[in-house]
Amino acid sequence: MADRGIVAVFGSMNMDLSVACERIPRAGETVGGSGFITNAGGKGANQAVAAARMGACTHMIGAVGRDAFGASLVVGLQDTGVDCDFVVHRDDVETGTATIIRCEGDNRIVLSPGANHALAGADVARALRRLVAHELDGDASEIAPAAGSVFIAQGECDLAATAEALVCAHELGFYTVFNPAPACELPAEVWPAVDLVCPNETECQVLTGILPTDDASCVAALNALLDKGAGAAVITLGGAGSVTLGDGGELLRMPALSSTVVDTTAAGDTFIGALAAARLEGLPLFECMAAGARASAVTVSRLGAQQSIPTCAEVEHWFGLTIKTEKRSRTMTTKKLILDLDMGVDDAMALAYAIASPEVELVGITTCFGNVRVEQSAHNCLAVLDLLGRPEVPVYLGADRPLQATEPYTPPASTALIHGKNGIGGASVPASPYEPVGATSADGNAAVDYLIDAARTYGPDLVYVATGPLSNLALALERDAAAMMSIGRVVVMGGALTVPGNVSAGAEANMASDPEAADAVLRSGRKLTMVGLDVTHRVVLTRRDIAGWTGSGTMAGCAFASMVEHYIGSYEMNAPYLGGCALHDPLAVAVAIDPTLVGALGCNLRVDLLGEYRGRTICDERRLSDPDKSALVALTVDAPRFLSEFKTRMARVLG
Repeated sequence: MADRGIVAVFGSMNMDLSVACERIPRAGETVGGSGFITNAGGKGANQAVAAARMGACTHMIGAVGRDAFGASLVVGLQDTGVDCDFVVHRDDVETGTATIIRCEGDNRIVLSPGANHALAGADVARALRRLVAHELDGDASEIAPAAGSVFIAQGECDLAATAEALVCAHELGFYTVFNPAPACELPAEVWPAVDLVCPNETECQVLTGILPTDDASCVAALNALLDKGAGAAVITLGGAGSVTLGDGGELLRMPALSSTVVDTTAAGDTFIGALAAARLEGLPLFECMAAGARASAVTVSRLGAQQSIPTCAEVEHWFGLTIKTEKRSRTMTTKKLILDLDMGVDDAMALAYAIASPEVELVGITTCFGNVRVEQSAHNCLAVLDLLGRPEVPVYLGADRPLQATEPYTPPASTALIHGKNGIGGASVPASPYEPVGATSADGNAAVDYLIDAARTYGPDLVYVATGPLSNLALALERDAAAMMSIGRVVVMGGALTVPGNVSAGAEANMASDPEAADAVLRSGRKLTMVGLDVTHRVVLTRRDIAGWTGSGTMAGCAFASMVEHYIGSYEMNAPYLGGCALHDPLAVAVAIDPTLVGALGCNLRVDLLGEYRGRTICDERRLSDPDKSALVALTVDAPRFLSEFKTRMARVLG
């Protein structure tokens, strides 16, 4: 079991009887309803379905009546891939039911437990031992710890049985997750067997006496849960996301991800099941919470309980991700991607394109001055990550000035006209509750530290794309050239070899912002691909291309439409002959993923550092005969193929 963990769920199996109404009836009142549906449900079964659909090998432990509802529930679980060998069919009691009233995007539930209270703790413990023995192909009397596996229990079954099951699972080595729903208190001696307790805000108030509404009350409530003896605590807050405590006791917030709420039934169960599946991968708790947030965002956009729970592929499509799961990891690998951004409008589109690309896994963002000051760049990155449903991606503060500058960089007024005062076209994007990592300085920064660590960790599996000045890359090469030489692929958006510059006759903006850094990188011997104005001015986005973004009705679609409208407007004033805006940074990301998009010339480059051509990229005359070319300069581009792919991938993340 240790090398292929499972999710085992002990919990309720109900047939849900759901109806919608305009308002909740008062005592003695009858109100009209509509949209009556009968769906498989029960918190335990829902969580099992969520884990299975996210790729986990999942086993259900529970009981149903020997009736039509019970038979239907078991068949439904099996159809989703949940093993039901440990589901008991009882003759003496009916299958559990839940009557759900849907009203204004919320729900009220009346529960009739039926067979869900039929199993005793000894029954569950016996099933767990048999399950572990079966997975180990060994004798149950010689069970090795079930390390790497997850056990989930809730409050809808007999509480004494639940308590005994948690203790047994913990002793067997399972990572135990307790969802106290409905709110219920465990005996004091059982709490140390709970590795993670996960209530919602109402359940939390019952357990702790604290309603988590702001940062202070969330911290107090989480600590109160830990004081009971649980190893960790997560509180789900509905539309406000979820919270936990970091290693230092600080509050960590996972926002609820953007979605049109149709029905919140099974949203919390989806969160827990997806969290458990992510736990099988050994991910940190906060990343497991992110997995739960993504899956539940899809669930609430649909009607019903189990039928609303998404598959791994559906979550991937919704958010433009590649999710590693136990079942799929053996056949599916992705490159690790780091973006270095000076977060203007085209940087935002590059970030969205990266998120929508299953070929790579975005593991971090480093920031630099350029289109905006570095602090603004970092906060723009965080806000756009939240907007696109990826708040878990860390953002690192990088260089705040060119290598030879003594003061932080201030963008020229012309840059604000192109990218807007806030760098993202003046678009109104909610600020992220998170802060970037680290502080900047001239000789070292958090971005450089992270980049070197990532290079040492991932080596040839790392792809690095810089879409702003090359200050961070130059500093990293200076500090640890060996680590930086080990990176698999480096792509730089910048420069112009065969066409004029865009800030002077010879210089492109990124290279001109820190010529010394660019020259140091190009002379370092670090192999890279330069995606410059030679090709980026040939891939143009028009107003017609973005017309559907606003029509998508999503916050992300509207925000990106606003950004790009501003960006196109600046091109209409400065380069009307293009007919739209150039996709500089998105093309660089696309080339990093698929180098066949461009035709390139191998050469050795330098940057002019003096005179009227300062910032110009040019072939290094001293290395013209050197057979080892360090740079590939993109000179041709398959524009139709890239533009088609760009629009397809943007549609994934913008809805």
